[in-house]
Parts: sequence; C-alpha cells; structure tokens
Amino acid sequence: MDPSPLKYNDAGVLTHENFISDWTKFVEVYGNAKAAEFLEKSNATDLPDVVSIDLASDCNLKCPMCRYHGSDDARAHYAGRHAEIDDVVSFFEKAGGVETIAFGVMSEPFMRKDIWDCLEKLQPLCKSFEFSTNALPLTKTSIQKLARFNVKIIHVSCDAGDAEGYAKWRAGGKFSQFQEKLKYLADEFGDRVVFHAALYEQNQESLLKAPAFLKEIGLGELEMVRLFETTVSKMNGLKRLEGPGLISYLVKMLETCDREGIKLTYGLHTLSPEDAEAAYRATGGRLGCQSYHEAMSIHPCSMPWDYLGFQFGGNVKFCCGGVDGFPTKESPFKMNPLALVNSPVVRMVRAMTLAGFTPTGCSLNCGKKYRPTI
Repeated sequence: MDPSPLKYNDAGVLTHENFISDWTKFVEVYGNAKAAEFLEKSNATDLPDVVSIDLASDCNLKCPMCRYHGSDDARAHYAGRHAEIDDVVSFFEKAGGVETIAFGVMSEPFMRKDIWDCLEKLQPLCKSFEFSTNALPLTKTSIQKLARFNVKIIHVSCDAGDAEGYAKWRAGGKFSQFQEKLKYLADEFGDRVVFHAALYEQNQESLLKAPAFLKEIGLGELEMVRLFETTVSKMNGLKRLEGPGLISYLVKMLETCDREGIKLTYGLHTLSPEDAEAAYRATGGRLGCQSYHEAMSIHPCSMPWDYLGFQFGGNVKFCCGGVDGFPTKESPFKMNPLALVNSPVVRMVRAMTLAGFTPTGCSLNCGKKYRPTI
C-alpha cells in the first residue's frame, strides 16, 4: 500500500495525527459529555453527491504551485501510485452509485491509458462525470471519444494567459499545444469547459491576458482561487495575493472580463472573511459577500460532509486541502462506502466544526475561523 502522506510542513497535507491532536484539545475545552454529543451529530447517512477520484499519481507537468508535482522531492514521494480499476468500480457498485464522479483533482487523469475502460464501467453507476485536466494529453480524437459520456463540466487548469507566463508557471508544457487542445474542447463541449487558475503575486499580470485569450478560443468563464501555500510553493518563491492588493486586482480583472464578455468567479472559500467583505464593496456585490457576519457564516467549510476524495492509489481525503482522514494498509476502494465516509477522524473534524472549534489544520490551510452551527 502507499506510504503515509507527508506532514503539513513538508507538503501542505493535513494528516490523521493533526486532527487527533486537535480533538484532544477539543475534549479538554468542551468536556467528554459535550464532545460525545457533537460526535453523535456528526454521522453522515450517505455518500456526498460528488466523489472525487485520482486513478494514479502521474502528471505531465511540474507546476511550481503544485504540492504533489512542483518539486523533485514531492514527485518522488508520490510516484508510482495507481488504483485498480476493478476496485474502483466495485466501490461504486457497493455504494449503489452516486450523482457525480470527478476525476483528476491532484493528477492528470488522461495520462491513464485505461481511463476509457474505467469510464465505460462507471457510466451506469453515476449520472455525470467531472474532470480536472491540463488538457495536454488530449487529442481531437480522444475529445470526441470523451463526448460520448455524460460530462457535466471540465475544469481546465492553467495559471497563465500568455505564452511567457505559461512557460514559467506550467513547466513541461507548450502554450501553442495548450491553445490547440483548449480549442478542441471548446468546440466539443462549449460552456461546460471552464478555465481554472490559481492566483499568486507572480502570475497576476499574465492572468490579466486570459480573458482576451478565452474570448478568442470561444470560452466564457474564468474561475480563480487563491494560491494554496505549501512548502513546495514557498520553496519555489510563490507568494499569495491578499488584502488591498488582491482587492484592487479583482476589480481590474473584473473590468477586463466585462470588456471581453467573460464571466469571472473567485472561490469564496479561498477568501478571508475580511477580503470577502472588501471584495463585495469594491465590486458592487459581484464578488465576495456583504458583511463580516455573512462572510463568517458562509466561510465555514462543508468539506468534511460534502467531499470524499480518493487520491493516488486509494489514499482518502475529506477536503480539497488534503485532510487525511483514513490511513489504512488496505485499499479504501475495497471498504464499505458508508463506513469509510464516517471514519473516526473525519467525524471528529465534523464535530469540532459544528461546535465552532477551529482545527489547527483548517486555520493553517484555509485561514478559517468557525462559528457554532448547532
């Protein structure tokens, strides 16, 4: 089975041990009886509507912001991990199917040659598929093949809007090839294709060129999130854009998108409450949210309830930031789905956030501060 995930300080991945330590503090603050009461309320009765899976650890790029592939050490640590297709299919059969199966959040799904066999077997077990891809492994023929399946959305990741930026921030790829593949996707899937970018100080000028580029390609939406700071991104010299600098940039980007007829979204979950409020004021309510109170109400993360992700051969994550909730020597794909989604550590995380107790890991990764919800 795969080796244990790296600690937070090594790669930004929150581990099982982080949350057990937080739970010990939580019990000290609330007492055993109250902690048990919150734990009882943390039980999930079914799987999330969207289940994310990475079939392997492979990626064809070495992007400096990526915790998994952005350094030689990270690539070596995660190399060679693969899930067995039969185990994946069996898991969703035991679950009775799900609404959506999402591929490739932390790897490049179309590097897996047997992905087509996997899609054929999974198609009866879900209503739709989602994909996150850098598009480079795709061809016009494979894109036409992909169109045979019920594809809900394709997030195409690219942290640049021109050739110069692409060479810096998408190491290993060529912008001309990316343009070609993106045009194929746009022609086949239209507005189901969304351009996805992580924003940091170094790529902000390049990304301002993305709206014009997207208009030329024939796409209509740009979604942005803030840089997820990890040891790898810091080692590569990347800095998160926050505060007044972020707000003025969002105003400028919104004006640019309006001029080109492009819809701009910015992940509210990646804004601090203060920045969410400031963005709302600066953009006339189009980004962010209206008040600090509202920002704090929306800001708490539903991930431990709504997210289930299998990464790199079966490692289980319960948030997009990599909450490692179920370390096991057995492939989780072979386990009971409902028992998996209610594994002890993720129930601890749910209980703590329900009570308004902020786990250290959530504060480190997303800058969150929870308020009681029950």
